[in-house]
Amino acid sequence: MVKWKYPIVAALILLAGIWLIRVFWPSEEKRIQRAFDSLAEYARKSEGEAPLTAIQKIQRLQSLFGETCELQFPTYGISGSFARQDLSLMAARGRAHFQELELSFHDFSISFPEKEMASVTVTARLRGRMVRGEAVDEPHELRCHLRKIDGQWYFIRLEGVEVLKR
Repeated sequence: MVKWKYPIVAALILLAGIWLIRVFWPSEEKRIQRAFDSLAEYARKSEGEAPLTAIQKIQRLQSLFGETCELQFPTYGISGSFARQDLSLMAARGRAHFQELELSFHDFSISFPEKEMASVTVTARLRGRMVRGEAVDEPHELRCHLRKIDGQWYFIRLEGVEVLKR
């Protein structure tokens, strides 16, 4: 019995160590997905949201982007490179058209074309209710580029991918 005691204890310690590493040091893919989760959280708007809450969300949203970020959404007439402050103003104007707004991201495909850079293809779903009462439920495929600066991932390019319709 004593012969089996030490290997079992060692295996349990090893498993606990692996679990701790996974929890406290997430992979780069998980960190990138957390950036998307934060983007969805800060974009979310509930009916009757307080103005102070909206301002806080916009300020937090701004912190997810690099100093400049290139946007390419030809279906919406948005194309160009924008400063972080301009992006927050655009987000505030966009949120103002909604009573309720929810953004979610699914089906991540993450690659690392070079060090400290990530390329992500993701499906985004925008759901909500406009101020005029009409419902919105739009899926979009996005191609995003993020850069890692001082251990933090920042969005530097967002591009809407045209999806063919049948």
